[in-house]
Amino acid sequence: MKPFTCLIRLDGQPVVSGTLRRYAPGASHQLGTDSPWLIAGCFAANIGAQVGESGPIIVREGQWICVGHARLDKFTTESDCAQPENLRTDLALVLALIANRGGRAIPDILGDFAFVAWHELTHQLFAARDALGVRTLFYAQEGSILTISSHASSLARAQQYDPEFFADYLVLGNDPAEPNPFHAVNTVPSGTVLTYNGRSLSQMSYWSPLIFAEGSRADESTCVEKFRELFRGAVAARLGGRADVWAQLSGGLDSSAVVCIAHALAEEGVVPAGLGGTITMADSMGEGEQEFADAVLQMCGLRNERVVDYWAWQDDGLPPPRTEAPTNNYPMFARDRRCCEMVWNGGGRVLLSGQGSDQYLYGTLCYLADWVVQRRWRDVFWDALYRAVLERSSFWLIMFRNAVVPLLPASMRRLTFGRALRTPDWIVPAIARKYEMASRHGAARILGGPPGRKYPFSMAYEIGHFGRYSNLTLFDEVFDVRHPFLYRPLIEMCLGLAPHHCSRPLRPKAILREAMEGILPEVVRTRTGKGGIDSRIAWSLVRERRRVARLIRDPLLAQWGFVEPRRLAAEVDAILAGREASVVPLMATLSAETWLQVRSGQWTVEERAPPRASELAYLPH
Repeated sequence: MKPFTCLIRLDGQPVVSGTLRRYAPGASHQLGTDSPWLIAGCFAANIGAQVGESGPIIVREGQWICVGHARLDKFTTESDCAQPENLRTDLALVLALIANRGGRAIPDILGDFAFVAWHELTHQLFAARDALGVRTLFYAQEGSILTISSHASSLARAQQYDPEFFADYLVLGNDPAEPNPFHAVNTVPSGTVLTYNGRSLSQMSYWSPLIFAEGSRADESTCVEKFRELFRGAVAARLGGRADVWAQLSGGLDSSAVVCIAHALAEEGVVPAGLGGTITMADSMGEGEQEFADAVLQMCGLRNERVVDYWAWQDDGLPPPRTEAPTNNYPMFARDRRCCEMVWNGGGRVLLSGQGSDQYLYGTLCYLADWVVQRRWRDVFWDALYRAVLERSSFWLIMFRNAVVPLLPASMRRLTFGRALRTPDWIVPAIARKYEMASRHGAARILGGPPGRKYPFSMAYEIGHFGRYSNLTLFDEVFDVRHPFLYRPLIEMCLGLAPHHCSRPLRPKAILREAMEGILPEVVRTRTGKGGIDSRIAWSLVRERRRVARLIRDPLLAQWGFVEPRRLAAEVDAILAGREASVVPLMATLSAETWLQVRSGQWTVEERAPPRASELAYLPH
């Protein structure tokens, strides 16, 4: 998805070319000479040159101008749209609603969007981001100049970064403010609209998962049927009748459910076109994921492309992509690039993802703490005992971690979690204290709900800030990535479920499993494990030890005072020696350092031809 950028002079003075030249350098690598600015008085807009048809557009209606991305599910008030729907783009439908109802229309818009709507006469502004944060939106203000963009890097000045972002990222935090890496660039959070009424700029949240309380009294069969109906609608809306839609297929429960529902909808004639193909990232060091992917493919008979045994920091002859933010999988850039090539060459322009359900379908066990507050002693005892027997775990440990710890003061909770919430040894202690990194861990924040409401708060907190996970990746830059599990009515229904619909012993995501009976292959529907690439990461550290050694010799994170290079090197050495080490937090640090060095121009590419996937499948492990 290519960028769009808007510039508004809040003092009402007209935008002139000199102003645009002053503000264009931050986005010069994206805007280019083939993307001229649209200037309308004190408002100007630019959409970056793009490949494909899914990028941002500019639409007008009367005195209104709207710039941005929009993919809509439906409107709750279609009568507000004067023209026939088939004559409008989704963004034009958004603008029609705003022209008729103003900002009151935004909470009724369902779909993935990030847009800026501007009225030329009244100087009224609405800059809105979808409720789940699938699309990204950022802004910066310097005096009377307000700039808004889909890409934070378009608003950044030079190589200035925000230390708050990295303080959160290095401990796998989940800051509700959804920070971005760039200094003086603000994020418009998920479910928020930035408004200007001609006098002042303000932010307003229009959707929050906290208003959906758990405790559905509907019987299980009714809940399962409702889930299945909403999930089918979510997949159908994201297929959109297009023939160029592909899907990721890992063999996991989520991606398999998306693929099988899409296939069923096409077979039933509910949608005019099903999936054009699937893409699988296969790894021979994984936990047998290919068996499950093959079961789905055998049932659906779909085209499948596989990217086999790629590794972290693999040099494919090209520099790593300059993405908007680091992610833990960023060093897998060669794999991701190959996936994009294969889907694009296969005709795919839209990519369905299985991402999103972990944030609201797994559930947590902190409902036991809520029952303690409610004095449901018998329920607490028998639930913990039942789980301990089925999972062959300690009854007392379950009780302590889930019925007692959530009710402790925050400082005591951090102590009882031990290593899980400990700041990595290679983080400089003074920095850890300055940015209070110990309190930034996700688990520390998730358990911060009020007594008696820990469970609904934890569920709402996870999904309410999905946007912090959705930093633009290479896939987002190439394709229109769509997430069926991030359908707002589906999430609102699930946030109202009782705990046993999600958090069931040996059956995580229980309601999804029940809803997929007869649709998913049984071997996939009843699986309990989940694949991972920890073994491949450890292998990559060995395979690319010279590259990693250069990476951490004088890291930029150390120059900023965040990490101690010797301790970071010691952690890498521990993995190379086969000793137990903290792979996940280590990868967060190495991914951030890789991303920083790429963006600063310090990355070097070895001169060799890009390897072929068929060759990589047979490399020795």
